Amino acid sequence: MAEPLSAGKLKTLQGAVKAISGGAFSATDLTKAPPPPTDTLGGTATSWRTTSSWKTAGPTPLEQVLADSKFGGALLITSACDGSAWELSGPCVKGPKLQVPGGKYRGRSQSQYREQAMIGVEIVTDALMELGVPAEKIEHMDFCNDCDANWDPIVMIPQFWRRHLNSPHGATDALIYYCGPAVETGEWALGWVDQKGQDKVCMLDPDSLLPAPGPNDGVPGTRFVVADAPSTSRMWLRPACRLRGLAAWEAEAMPGGPGGPPLARWLAGLLPNPPTGAQAFLELPPDEGLELLPCHKVLFWGPCPPVSPVMSGHLLWELAEFIGSSTMRIHRSNATKEILLKGGPQILLTILQRQVVDGQQQLALQVLWLLQALAAEAPVHRWAGTMNEALAAALSLPALLCGPGGVEATGNFPELLGAVLGFAGSAAARCPRCREEVSHGGTSKSWPAILKLVTIALSTTVEASALLLSNALEEASDVASSIDTLAADNGPIAAMAASSAAARYACQVVSQAANHRPIGVKDHTELLGQLLGVFSAGVLGGAGQDLSAVAAEALLYATVRNNDCKLELLSQLQQGLQFHFVTALLQSTSIKAVVKALSLVRSLAAAQPSSAVLPGLSLGIVDAVIRCLSKDSKDPQIQRWGLAALGSLCNADEALAKHAAEAGGPSCVVWALGADSLSKAQGVEQESLFCAYSLLRTESGRNELAPSQKGGTQSRLAGLTAGAISRGIREEGGSSEACLWGLRIFERIAQTRARVIAPYVGVILDAMLIQGCLHLTMISGANVVSHLAAVSDVANPKLVAKRVALIKALQTMSHEAALEGTEAGRAREKELLDWVQVFIDILGPPRWPPVEDELPDDTVLDEDDDLLISGSGSKAGSKSRTGTMSRTGTKDPQGSRSATKGGTKDPSGAIRTKSKVN
Repeated sequence: MAEPLSAGKLKTLQGAVKAISGGAFSATDLTKAPPPPTDTLGGTATSWRTTSSWKTAGPTPLEQVLADSKFGGALLITSACDGSAWELSGPCVKGPKLQVPGGKYRGRSQSQYREQAMIGVEIVTDALMELGVPAEKIEHMDFCNDCDANWDPIVMIPQFWRRHLNSPHGATDALIYYCGPAVETGEWALGWVDQKGQDKVCMLDPDSLLPAPGPNDGVPGTRFVVADAPSTSRMWLRPACRLRGLAAWEAEAMPGGPGGPPLARWLAGLLPNPPTGAQAFLELPPDEGLELLPCHKVLFWGPCPPVSPVMSGHLLWELAEFIGSSTMRIHRSNATKEILLKGGPQILLTILQRQVVDGQQQLALQVLWLLQALAAEAPVHRWAGTMNEALAAALSLPALLCGPGGVEATGNFPELLGAVLGFAGSAAARCPRCREEVSHGGTSKSWPAILKLVTIALSTTVEASALLLSNALEEASDVASSIDTLAADNGPIAAMAASSAAARYACQVVSQAANHRPIGVKDHTELLGQLLGVFSAGVLGGAGQDLSAVAAEALLYATVRNNDCKLELLSQLQQGLQFHFVTALLQSTSIKAVVKALSLVRSLAAAQPSSAVLPGLSLGIVDAVIRCLSKDSKDPQIQRWGLAALGSLCNADEALAKHAAEAGGPSCVVWALGADSLSKAQGVEQESLFCAYSLLRTESGRNELAPSQKGGTQSRLAGLTAGAISRGIREEGGSSEACLWGLRIFERIAQTRARVIAPYVGVILDAMLIQGCLHLTMISGANVVSHLAAVSDVANPKLVAKRVALIKALQTMSHEAALEGTEAGRAREKELLDWVQVFIDILGPPRWPPVEDELPDDTVLDEDDDLLISGSGSKAGSKSRTGTMSRTGTKDPQGSRSATKGGTKDPSGAIRTKSKVN
C-alpha cells in the first residue's frame, strides 16, 4: 500500500480509473488573462441568484477588507471533489479523515459537493465584480475531471502572485478562496481524474500556496485566505507571515442548499450574520509603524528564519525596542497586535526550532520575551487557538540549552528559567488551552515538566535566601537588626534578582494551575512547603516582598477549594514553619503581601475538621492578625481581609476566639464599623459584622462587645450594627448581607442580654418585613423577637403592634418554600410555620380556657382531684410562654369564665383557687 500523502505533494493513483463527469469547467489557461467563470451547471447559477434575493444594506464583509486601490487579484480554487484516495487501498486511508460540509465524505454525493463548490466560486466572483474588481483580475483554477495530466497545484498556485502582484501600479493585496473537501487537520484536499484517466490527489497547506521569498512572491501586502471547508480555521486563520486568514470553519461546516455555501453567501452580503460554526477575522491590523522599521521586510517578507542566529538577534532586538520602549507604552497593545496579525509567532517559533541550540541562550531569551509580550498584550482570539504550540516549544528549551545536566541544571540558568515560566504563566492567564496544559490532571501532559521547573525555581530561591540570611546574621550585631535590614527593601537584593524573578513566575504558574483545577496533596507536598518557604524568603531573605505576595497568592489558590491542601499546610506550619510565617507577616511592609497572607490565614482557618486549626494556627497567628489590623487601621484591604481572617479563626476554635477577645479583637471590629475613612470601603462592613459574630461566641467577647446595661456602659456594637442593617436595607434591600449578619449578631446578644438591643427593635422589624428578606435573616430575626418579647417591656408593645405583619411574612415565606417541591423547601416551610405558632403564643392576646360544657367528658375533673394534679406533665398545666397547657377551668353562676386554672370548692361555697405560676 502507498504511503499516506502529506501536504504539498501531488499524488497520481495507479489502478482503477473512475471517470466521474465533472462538467465542462476547466482550469484557466495561465498564459492569458482568464474570463470570469460562466454558468456550466445547467441553471444552478440562476437558482442561487433567485434564492439569494436578499442583500445586506451596509458594506459586505468582502467590501470591509478589500481596498480597490491596492487589490491586485483573486484566485478561486476548486476540484472535482474526488475522494478515491480515501477509499479502501488508497494512499490516504490511514491518514487524516476526509471531510465535507455536513460531515463524512460519501462517494455517491461527489457531484453535489462539486456543485456547491462551483456555486461558491460564482458567488464570490459576482461579489468581487460588484466591488469593481475587473474580470481579468479573477482567476479560477478548477482541477476538474479530464484536465491536463501535467497540471500540478503545487506549481501553478504560487505562480499567481508573480502575475498579479508585480505591477508598477501599487497592487499589494489579493484574495484566495477555496471551496471543497478538507482533511481533519485542515489541509485542503483536491481530488480529480486527469485526461489520461489517472486519479490524482493533492493536499494544500499555507506553505504550499506561497513561492519562496523573492521576486516571485510579489510586492509585500496582504494575502487574504478564505477556506470554505470543514476544520480549517486552526490552520488557515492562525497568524502567518505572508497570508492573512479571513474566514474558515472551526469544525464541521454547514452544508449548502440551492443558494450555495453559507460562508460564501455571508462574505457576499447575502446573509446577515456569519453561519454557525464559521470563524471570521475582518479587522485589519493596526498601523503603529511596524512597516517603517528596517527589520520589517527582512523578518516578515524575507527567508524565515533569517540567514543566521546573529542576524535574527539583531532583528529581534529592533522588534523588542519597538514594543518595549517607554514611548510606546500607550500604543503597546496595538503594536503587539500588529506584530501578531502579521505573523510574529510564526517567525519566533521558526527561529526557536531552527536556530536556538546549545549556546544560544540569549537568542532564546529574546524570542521568549517577545512571545510573552504577544501573549500578554495582543488579543488572545487572534492566535486562533495556536498559543499552546508556542507553549510546547518554550517548555522544550531547558532540556536543550542547559548543558549536560539538562532540566536538572536549570537552576544555574535563572534568566532562562524565568523566561520560560513567565511565558507559561502569561499564556495560561489568557488562553484556555494553555491553562489546561499547565494544570494538574485532566488532559494535560505538560504538568510534570512544568512542576519540575517550578520546584527548581522555588528551591533555588529558598536556598539562596537562606544563605544570604545566614551571612547577614553573622555580620550583624543582633538578629533583629539583620532581619529589619533585609525586610526594609521591598525589592530583591541584586544578587538574587534573577532567581527571585524565576520564583515569582513559578508562583504565578501555580496560581493559574490551582485556580483551573485543584492540585492533589500526594504529589505536591514538597511544592506547598516550598511556597511557604518562599513567602518567608521574600520578606526575611532579601528575595523581595513582591515575591512574598505572589507566593501567598499561590498558596491561597491551592487551598481555597481543597481541604486536603489546607490540612497539609496546617501540618507543616505546626511542624516548625509557623515561626517564620508569623515573623514574615509582622515584618512585611508591603500592603499586597500582607493582604495575601491574611487571605491565606482566612482560607486555612476554614479547614475541616476545625480541630486541626488550633495546632496549625496557634495563638501567635491571632496576635499577628490583630497587630496588622492595628498597624494599618486606615487601609481598606488590610481591614477587610484581616477581619475576615480574625473572624474565621474565632469561628474555628473557641480558644482562639477567647484569646482574640482578650487581645484587642473587639476594638478592631468597633473601629472598622465606625471609622469614617472606611465607610465607603467595599467588603469591610460585611467582614466586620462576621468577625463580631464570631467573637460573640465567648463570654469574654460578649463582655467586650455587648456589656450589660447594669454597669452603665453602652454597647457601641449594637448601635453600629443597627446602622449597618439600615444601610443594607436602604441600598440592597432584603437580600443584604448586612441584614443577615446584623440579625445574627443581635441573636447572639439576645441569648444572654436581650435588653441591650431593645432600643433597636424597629430596625429588627424593618429587616424582617422588607420584601426579599432571606430565609436565614428571617429565622435569626424570629429568635431575636422571641427573646425581646419575653424580657423587654420596651420592645414588647412594638412587637405586638407588628404581630399580624410578622405572621403574614412568615406564612408567605413558608408558602414560597413549599412551592419549591423539594425536601429543603419542605424543611424550611416547617421551620417557618413553627415560628408562626410561637409568635401567636407570645405576641397574641391571652386565650381563655374553654367553658366546662365544651370539654369532653374524660377531661372533667372531680372536685377532690384538684390537689392531686401538679407539674407541667399533667393535663391541667396552663399554656403559656413556659410551654404548659391547661384544659380545665370553673364557670360562675352567671356564665362567666373564671381566671382560675383549676381548683376545688370548699363546703362554704367559696372558691379555693390555685395561683398561676409565671
